[in-house]
Amino acid sequence: MLTTMFAFVATIAANDGSPRVVGSRTVGHFDSPDLIEFAGKTFSVSEMEINTRSARTLSADSMREHLVKIEVPARVTLRELNEMVSSGTAHLPRKGWVKHVAKNTLAAYCNAATAEQIESMDGVSWVGEATDEHLRYMKTHEHVFNNVNHKNVNRDQLILKLHDSESFSELRNIIPSRIDVSVDNSIVVVECLEACREIADAVSAHHGLVHEIIHPTAARSKTKFSRGIMQSGESLDDSYAYLQGEGTVIAVADSGIDHDHCFFHDPNIPTPFNRIDQRHRKIVLYNTALVNGTDPDNSTEAASDYDPAGHGHGTHVAASIAGEHIDSGNELNEFKGIIPKAKIAFIDLSGQYDGEYLTIPVNMSRDMFGAAHAAGAFIHSNSWGSDFEVYDWYSRGFDEFMAGNIYDLVLASAGNEGTDMCEDEDGNDPKCDKFSLGTPGDCKNGVGVGASQSTMESYVAAGSGEYIIQFRAVNGSVVSFPAVRSLWGDPSDVLPFGKLGHASPAEACTNDTAIWEIDNPSDLFGRIAVIRRGICNFSTKVQGATDAGATAVIVASNRAGAPFSMGSGDVNPYDLEPNSYMVSEVAGDELLAAMAASPEMTAQILDVTDLNKTTENDLASFSSRGPTGDLRYKPDVIGVGQLVHSARSDSDLNTLNCDFAAMQGTSMSAPVTTATVGQIREWLLRNYPHFQSVPPTAALLKSVLVQSAVPITGFVDRNGQGDMVKLGEVPDFYQGHGRPLLASTLLVDELFFEDTNIFQSSGESKLFCLKVDTTTAAFKKYGFRATLVWTDPVAGPGSKWQLVNDLDLVVRDASGMSYLGNAIGVPKDHAKDSNNNVEKVRILNGVLQGDVVAVTVSSFSIIQPQQFAIVANGKLVDCPSFPQWNAEMKVITGSRTDEVLLDETETLQVWEWRYYRLPLEIARQLDTLSFDLEKTGSGIRENSSNPDVYLELGTPPTLRNHTSKWNITGGEYTISAGLSSDIIFGVMMGCCNDGPVRFTLSATWRSEPLITFSDSPVPLIFQESDDSSFPTSIIILLVILGIVGIMFGIVMGAKKFSSASSAHDEEKASFNEGPAVDNLVDEFELDCPPKGPNFRDLDHQPANL
Repeated sequence: MLTTMFAFVATIAANDGSPRVVGSRTVGHFDSPDLIEFAGKTFSVSEMEINTRSARTLSADSMREHLVKIEVPARVTLRELNEMVSSGTAHLPRKGWVKHVAKNTLAAYCNAATAEQIESMDGVSWVGEATDEHLRYMKTHEHVFNNVNHKNVNRDQLILKLHDSESFSELRNIIPSRIDVSVDNSIVVVECLEACREIADAVSAHHGLVHEIIHPTAARSKTKFSRGIMQSGESLDDSYAYLQGEGTVIAVADSGIDHDHCFFHDPNIPTPFNRIDQRHRKIVLYNTALVNGTDPDNSTEAASDYDPAGHGHGTHVAASIAGEHIDSGNELNEFKGIIPKAKIAFIDLSGQYDGEYLTIPVNMSRDMFGAAHAAGAFIHSNSWGSDFEVYDWYSRGFDEFMAGNIYDLVLASAGNEGTDMCEDEDGNDPKCDKFSLGTPGDCKNGVGVGASQSTMESYVAAGSGEYIIQFRAVNGSVVSFPAVRSLWGDPSDVLPFGKLGHASPAEACTNDTAIWEIDNPSDLFGRIAVIRRGICNFSTKVQGATDAGATAVIVASNRAGAPFSMGSGDVNPYDLEPNSYMVSEVAGDELLAAMAASPEMTAQILDVTDLNKTTENDLASFSSRGPTGDLRYKPDVIGVGQLVHSARSDSDLNTLNCDFAAMQGTSMSAPVTTATVGQIREWLLRNYPHFQSVPPTAALLKSVLVQSAVPITGFVDRNGQGDMVKLGEVPDFYQGHGRPLLASTLLVDELFFEDTNIFQSSGESKLFCLKVDTTTAAFKKYGFRATLVWTDPVAGPGSKWQLVNDLDLVVRDASGMSYLGNAIGVPKDHAKDSNNNVEKVRILNGVLQGDVVAVTVSSFSIIQPQQFAIVANGKLVDCPSFPQWNAEMKVITGSRTDEVLLDETETLQVWEWRYYRLPLEIARQLDTLSFDLEKTGSGIRENSSNPDVYLELGTPPTLRNHTSKWNITGGEYTISAGLSSDIIFGVMMGCCNDGPVRFTLSATWRSEPLITFSDSPVPLIFQESDDSSFPTSIIILLVILGIVGIMFGIVMGAKKFSSASSAHDEEKASFNEGPAVDNLVDEFELDCPPKGPNFRDLDHQPANL
């Protein structure tokens, strides 16, 4: 039977100075306030401490889950805690464990004796037994439970992930016998009917049984000229066309492939269903296990990519990556995929597919990613997702797979809901388009992909049109499509503009004659007539529209492929007056659907030659925007996603069709970007032979991708109502780090990268010195760039914040100026990023030819070993001892019991520096710092060496730039209440001989911490008192408010007795506002909740998938 167990939660927190008694130990909790933050609810440690002590009366061997709060920077690791728990529970029937459950918080499943041992560990600030309420929020994706009545939530099913498969029998005893349950190893599916909430609460309350409880949500599906844009920035430039995916396998999970399409068909090797066959020229695996089981004989019918809309989502996506006609000289290869020599490992998710919903496996790591990986795929494309704008089980499943498979990179569509929250009056809300990103596009370890527009000239080069028709709905939303003018009409006429009218019948005729038939001529009078191709001649349709009084005609094709110039048949073209245009079937479908929703919409026909040819520098208005629920930058990058031309399915496996269609959405930008990652991987394998034995990590692939990304500089329709916003510096919540541009990065002589370093604990750092060549074209256009990426451990299911291990990137130029990761291109001393596991620095000015730039990666706070990848444009060189730096920056750690924070002896050469960083989280708990320098060792003559200490805030000090300086006599520094950045110390041997120097840093601690707002410091106006139980700042504030009240009374009294008050000068008072808390949070408050669930399509219409 199930042994009753406690869960102690260990939380990593920053000390705010308030003493707290836990067991027999006095500790302080870090940062203010001392909270455990789950996505569904935040708990106060002080309240928990009162309420969780009584359970200690149980026997010493009773097992429970405990919450463990640990200090920041972390000084204990998961390995140390797990070893302690494993040893302490070795004699018990069930072994203990320790896992991450929330930011700075761990869960330890152990007995009371082991919990006491954990309490005594240095670096643990608090341990408490988890209550039923804690366990509920620890283990469930609570935002889904709170929206269980949404149409796309499977309210009758739960997915439970057991800690071990041996616990199933105990779980079965908890769930009523009338409830159907199935188990696959440690994953249990419960058909809970109307009892899901009750079952979830009962299961979560059993200590040590399950670690994740899921209400599954429905998933929906979310190139030609995109190829050049992603490679060189020019739509028709194939500068990197030699990277064609040779030897590369790309995994695609989608609605199916019409595998007899000419871009996939192999006449010699049959499609390998549920088996791997590398001989097939294009598809090495077609996995239908999620459709009709694993029997190849049952697979064919389900593999036709059936699509009621008639396009074929999976077919289009896969062909955008690697589609190619078997005849290399065939003209259809104009539309081939970006890496046409690559092959596809396909996972069919169609299941009970009705053109909208997909079947996602419960065990994604095994049944989706693992199956494709076994076929040789290291890159995975996913153009589908759920509709909750909060990190959920899809996102966590992606991150969990990548955390356990560091060479596999997963990409996902961001979604097409960029303006969905801005309808009607909500469009005036400056935040209405934020938090629109869907899952799994918000996963932290993968790549979330948004969408830019494509070029108008690309449509012309594709034969898709010389004109653009812009359709505008009543709400202001605009969509554009290429069009081809007919062979009649006068091109010199003023191009049409006006309201639209839809002919009835749709084809403007009912039989194949020269007689038109329009039942609603009044709906076309004075408007641009929209008529569907088919049944009768073009000239017949246009003549009917002319007689009905239409000002122009748009003919929507009824066949796949590009539009073309319509002829007049037997009719004299000079008798057909109005200008007429054809648009593609895809455009026609979307247009007719939009007209049904907005009958008064207008159209304007524009000549491409008059348009700006760089519309690829605009963000697609449908592209979903960040931030994520925990304020991370997403999407990571954007790719071309508007009107991408690729293969079309005819839902028939016996036609050998070669149809094509243009589709748009982030479903299209994700495969385009996936193919770009394939090119990056091929380039690395070609140029660096060691990758043949040990492949490049996913972190390296992602870092090169982000390194190559440059901001698009056009506009975005912010709210779908014509509020055009100029795109600016990156990263931002519109385009992430920008659009990848291979020409900016894939240069062998200029690219430095490293992906094998591993930090073992907090406070470690690694320094890379790079010599920069500013004469290259890439540097002149894009400056110096460095990108840090790490594949982060998966956070607890209920965690509000997803980052577990916190690394930092700092770049220091030759002048001593420092730049922090994600600080948007300018020096910032208060912009440390503690949310993202991608950090990038861009220096556009100030780096000179031959300069050596210092790139430092450090582990601020980690609870388990962390590998990372760093990429920069420069050549690795030995770090010089001059001008200012030569050493890795060391991080100073400490707790409230430490009077001496640092005592270190270093042998310094003349003009050599040693740097030490005191993190803000610790510095704000201190009152004073004292420094002492001592020259040591034999042979050091008095006055023959002269070490000095320099102090600077947020950036390493230099001889020119520093806040304070002390010589051999030492000194003291008082911490200001307005402190908003780390304190950096530089010890330098100024003159005149080399020698050893002992540097001692002592501290006095505050009785109370400086006030902070969530995780970011807020500059204060008033200094706090250190010896007052009631903060002086509050007293002063009350006094000021009292004075203001008195003054207000005086003024009002003066107004009452004066009949000429309007002539009096009005005295106004204002307060000075401190600087912004943090550039990362933009205009949002840190606790600003994301928008509620908004289920949506991840393909812009008409690809309603």
